Formats: sequence, structure tokens, C-alpha cells
Amino acid sequence: MAEPSASYTLRPVAETPQDPASDGGGLTLGPYRLVKRLAVGGMAEIFLARREGPEGFARELVVKRILPHLCADEEFVQMFLDEARLAAKLHHPNVVHVYDFGHADESYYLAMELVRGVDLRALVDRAAALSERGGAQFGAPTRGMPPHHAAKIVSFVCEGLAHAHALPLDDGNEGVVHRDVTPSNVLISFDGAVKLADFGIAKAQEGLDRRDPTGHGVVKGKYAYLSPEQARGEPLDARSDLFNVGILLFECLLGEPLFPQHDLHAAKRLAARGEVPELQRLSRVPPPLARVVRRALSARRADRYESALSLRAELEAFLRAHPEPSDAVELGRYARALFPDVIADDKPRAAGTVPATAPVTAVLTPVTPPGSLPPGS
Repeated sequence: MAEPSASYTLRPVAETPQDPASDGGGLTLGPYRLVKRLAVGGMAEIFLARREGPEGFARELVVKRILPHLCADEEFVQMFLDEARLAAKLHHPNVVHVYDFGHADESYYLAMELVRGVDLRALVDRAAALSERGGAQFGAPTRGMPPHHAAKIVSFVCEGLAHAHALPLDDGNEGVVHRDVTPSNVLISFDGAVKLADFGIAKAQEGLDRRDPTGHGVVKGKYAYLSPEQARGEPLDARSDLFNVGILLFECLLGEPLFPQHDLHAAKRLAARGEVPELQRLSRVPPPLARVVRRALSARRADRYESALSLRAELEAFLRAHPEPSDAVELGRYARALFPDVIADDKPRAAGTVPATAPVTAVLTPVTPPGSLPPGS
């Protein structure tokens, strides 16, 4: 299981100083029993939890608890609660469901759907590592994943975004902008479900960042996933999310970052100017998908897709013409073949803690997905 970060970098618990009760250890938070702390970040800590009821009823889920020092910050808490209320209104198969949010023991928390799988960052990294160590295993022409699987994952992301962007709001307007459509916020279950996580939470983190004059609280990793208007600090609309979708598709297809990650401030400057580096790299991917990426990454909002569904339509047109199928069943098979070590381990993991590599014997001899030729054929 991988539970995504909101707008912060998660660290494995083993690397984090702990107090005696910090790993959960059966403590309760409201109606939830905290089983184990999975990770901690700049805004919250994440727990595997259980909700138990009569007659043996039990549900495993994820609880995200706001860090104690932020619970004392009234402005942040109000911002967080406002955004959490919006996120809780989203009900879609491609969105991680928020079951509950509340206040107990002087802590604010969110209770969310548990997704047993990995995040897109881990999937892209594992596909790239596999390519480097043993050649393309699934017919991919680059270090990235097979184009039809990349297109289908991003198509599912677009479905979730379309639902959020059309959500009626209490003020008569409509639309929730995600603001942080990054690989760590896209989950792929081992059954092939694709779910977008942490709607709205990024806005609370952004408010926290703006109030930190030192910049110490800003998550530098997200600089590689900013739309031009976001990098310039301008108001955002749904088309900002679609720029991020273009980055996701690029990185899925090529297995490499779009913006330089060795100098994240340079990445932010490039994004603010609307300069996308080395787009000639797209010559290595199928032309229909290259066209989708180029349009999604347009510097001017007006030049991008008008909606997530219009972007999805072009991805689905590519998939209909592709000789190999990709759907939830095939994505599940692909994810399971890439992560036999994670499945065998069978332990909940947080985003950023799934290794990019695994024992060569485990990764280089997966079950070949239907429609793909085994290596050497």
C-alpha cells in the first residue's frame, strides 16, 4: 500500500525521531485505532488504522493526523478544514475517498481510503530501473512504461480531475483545483485501480509556505511539478492541473523527469517563464501521445486543453487504435509484475518509501502481460 504525500516529502518512520507512542501502537484517535505510523512529513503524520464495530465489523483505512504544532495555528486549521470539507464531497472511482475528518485529543485528522498498491512515482522509477538493468521488459521503447499503460493511467487521472473540476460549490461556483497533481499523489492498486489523492490539501500547504519567510517549510520537490501560473503565484484554475497532467504523461512515457531535479529552483524559474526543457525528447514516444503532451504543456492556459475530458478523449483515441489492451485488469497485472517484492512483503507503505529497485531475480522474471512478447522474442 502506498498512501500519498499531500504537499510535503514523507520520510520512513525509521528515519524519524519518535516518542514512545509515536508509532500508534493501538492508541485511538476518535473512533479509529491507530495500528502503525507509516510516515511523517512537514504537515502531518500518516497511520494505518482500523475502525471496528459490532459483530466483528472492521475496516482498515489511513488516518492523516495534523502535526501538533500546526493544530495550535488557528489560521492554518481553518484553511485545512475548509479544504477538507471540499475533498470530502468528492465521490468518484478515480479519487481516494475521504471518509471522515474530525478533532480528538487536541488533534485534527482525516480518515481516508486505504489503497493497496504503489504510487506513480514508484511505478515510473521501477520501470526505469528495470529497463536499465535488464532491457525493456514490456515492449516499452524508452526507460518509461509501455505507452498504452501510461496513456490509460493518465486517462483515469483525467476522469478523477473532471469530476473535481465540475463539483458544485456552496458559493454557486463549481470546481475544485487539485494544485498538486504529482506522481506521489497518483496511486495504482495491485488490482489496477488508479486513484488521485489529496484534493484540496495542497492549498492548505501553500498557505503555510507563504507564511514561512525563510522558505524552510516549502517542499522543494514540488518545484518540478508547477504550472507556469503556479510558479508565478497567480490564481489557478483547472488548466493548471492539466499542465501537471502533461508532466505526468511525459514522465510515464520516458521514465525521466521533465524539469531538472538536480536544481529545483532552476526548475521553478523555467516553469514561471513557460519554458519546457528539451521537448525533442518526445521524438521517442508515439506521435499521438507526443502531441497530447505538447498541448498540455503549453505556456498559455488558452492553448491547453479546455477540460480534463477533452484531454482524456485524445488518450482514449490512442488506446482504441493500439493493438494491446490497457484497462484496470491489465494495469493490475503490470503493477504486480513490477512489484513482486512489495506484494510478498505485504506491509503497508507510505509514498516515497517503496524502493525503485528489487532483487534482479524478482524483477527480471515477471509474468509477461497479455499481448506483450517476452524478452528475446
